[in-house]
Amino acid sequence: MHRYLHSRALIQAPSQQTVISPQAVGGAQGSHALVPVADNQAMVHLLGLRGVPSAEQGYVYTHPESGYVFELRDASPHSCDSSDDEAPGDVIAPEPEELEYRPLHLGSVSQVLPYYLCDLVRFDKHQRQKVVGRILDALGKWRASSA
Repeated sequence: MHRYLHSRALIQAPSQQTVISPQAVGGAQGSHALVPVADNQAMVHLLGLRGVPSAEQGYVYTHPESGYVFELRDASPHSCDSSDDEAPGDVIAPEPEELEYRPLHLGSVSQVLPYYLCDLVRFDKHQRQKVVGRILDALGKWRASSA
């Protein structure tokens, strides 16, 4: 454990956390507050999702309360129909700006998740915030319905 003294109170933070100054996050000069940060714990605290790297060059996200699990990664190469100048089974590299959302387990969120997020979806990386927003909206609806 790291220990930090702040305003005469002892604050303990786990050793895997990084402590940054308030100036690094836009705090006022001369402020004495320290901000502990741990990527996964911060995401769980803020969004309720745990993220871990996947074997497929992406991340698997889990919402432990509902059992919802999905993977978000760069789109993988896919086979296409053959044409006159391509042999059958030719692999076409994906657009470099494309992501793939793959639901692994819908859990109890399936009742409120938009129908298109119940299957594999490919989308432009610029649409990432919209897709994540729809996921978070569904988790919010799930939370409200299970309260």
